[in-house]
Amino acid sequence: MSLLRQTARRVRGAASPALRQAGRLIGPRAARSLGPPADYFHSHHIAGYIGWVRHANLGDEALFDAFVRLFEPLRLVMFETAPPLELSLYRALVKKGPAYDAVFLGGGTLILHTEYLELAHLALRKNYPLIAFGTGVADHEFRRARGADRDWHGRLREWGETLKQFRFVGVRGEDSAAALESVGVPDVRVVGDPAISACTPAPADRPASGRVAVNVGSFGPMFGSQDDVTRAVAEVVGALRDKGFEVDAFALHTADERAGQALVDSGIGVRNIWTERTSVDRFSERIGGYDLVIAQKLHGAVLALARGVPVISLAYEPKCLDFMRSVNMAELCVRTDELDAQHIASTALSLLADLGASRERAIRETNTWRDVQSRHARELLAGLGLGSSETSNHSP
Repeated sequence: MSLLRQTARRVRGAASPALRQAGRLIGPRAARSLGPPADYFHSHHIAGYIGWVRHANLGDEALFDAFVRLFEPLRLVMFETAPPLELSLYRALVKKGPAYDAVFLGGGTLILHTEYLELAHLALRKNYPLIAFGTGVADHEFRRARGADRDWHGRLREWGETLKQFRFVGVRGEDSAAALESVGVPDVRVVGDPAISACTPAPADRPASGRVAVNVGSFGPMFGSQDDVTRAVAEVVGALRDKGFEVDAFALHTADERAGQALVDSGIGVRNIWTERTSVDRFSERIGGYDLVIAQKLHGAVLALARGVPVISLAYEPKCLDFMRSVNMAELCVRTDELDAQHIASTALSLLADLGASRERAIRETNTWRDVQSRHARELLAGLGLGSSETSNHSP
């Protein structure tokens, strides 16, 4: 490690306690509050949530929202070392029993990152029941091949020893399950991406709109280059416009907003770009107005499919491939270093030509995971002594 990086790490470490304490008074309250002031005068069942929330990235906000839906009547708040002052006072003066009835390791690619491991260790020291639900494991070979030279195997082993102490270990896909099983974590369940349960599908027989939405851009390592992705998508947009389709861009975070705006500015025929970083409901309503989504960001694909919109996934990381296999749509997923614009355009037009069947497939596959997630959530709530609901998360 360079001297500059060592110095930066020491500065962050020295500043962190003061910043955490300041955040108790002036930090954001999103995902850190019980709700209206009146809620602080009654004892509630509370679960802590470990995840990447409050960073204006819609995929992670959708994951948190899904946990809120799946695990009612638990009140979910971020699990952190210095919670807001009013929440600390509530726990000390009002809440009966332990501060948390459970702690969730949430959705997203959290496993192998040390900051989430440290929070899990804190929860274990306090004897809170820990539950991993739909969590992803970072692909260490993919990251090492792109310059992240760390002791990934050592981290995976340490995570494995920690996860063996969890009450339930449910992961996002088969790749994550295989990684944990390789270090001896027993009884790993695949529960799918929880963001599927954050929204409900629109009817398959809704009228066609003649509109397609595209999403490009990401942050972190990727297969190939972003320039190659943008060029390929530009060709696809041209082919769709030649067939009379209108094309818009959308973004879930600043990284794909910049790339999407560049696509609009290139003059290839993308009409505009819209961004939704915080509201799953607004995103769900808007994305349901498109006949097809072509998405680079993972949760651009997940949330569109969950809404019943056919998707072509541009897999910039292995996690995208893993997700599309989980919904039995591997043929609709292409790595971003293997893009063939003509093939993508042909696939898109085929999906659009049989739109009803394409929508029904999206609904059927995501409903399968809604049922799995709802069933496991009911069982986990019952195990925590909170009873269970017999209703499913989707309409028949």
